[in-house]
Amino acid sequence: MFVTNVISKVAFTSSQLSLYLDKPPVGISPVLWEQAKQENPDPVKLIPVPLVGFKAISERLRLQKEQSEAHFARVELIGKEVEDIRAVQANTLSRLQQLKRKHSELTHRVLQVMVDVEVQKK
Repeated sequence: MFVTNVISKVAFTSSQLSLYLDKPPVGISPVLWEQAKQENPDPVKLIPVPLVGFKAISERLRLQKEQSEAHFARVELIGKEVEDIRAVQANTLSRLQQLKRKHSELTHRVLQVMVDVEVQKK
C-alpha cells in the first residue's frame, strides 16, 4: 500500500484564492477561465480546476462513477430504512387500535360496575 495522492485540508486564504483565480492556468484560455469562474455553482466552496488530457478526464470520470455508486448505495440503504420504519409504524398503529379497544372495553366495564353499585344502593 502506497500513498498515491495527498490533498491539503487547509483552505486557501483570500489572497491565495484571488491570486489563483485572477490568472488562468498555463494552457487555459483567459476567456474559458473567466467562463469557468462565472459558471461556478458555489464560489464560496468550489474553485475551478482545469482538466488537461485524457488521463485527467478519465480519472475525473472514474471518481464521479465511484461517487455516483456511493450515492446510489446510500439511497438504497435509506429506502430499506424507510421500509423498516413503515413496518414499525404499521405494528404501532395496530397495537394502538388494540389498546383503544381494550380501553373502551375497560371503560364500559367500569361504567357497568358503577351502574350496579348505584342500583344496589337504592
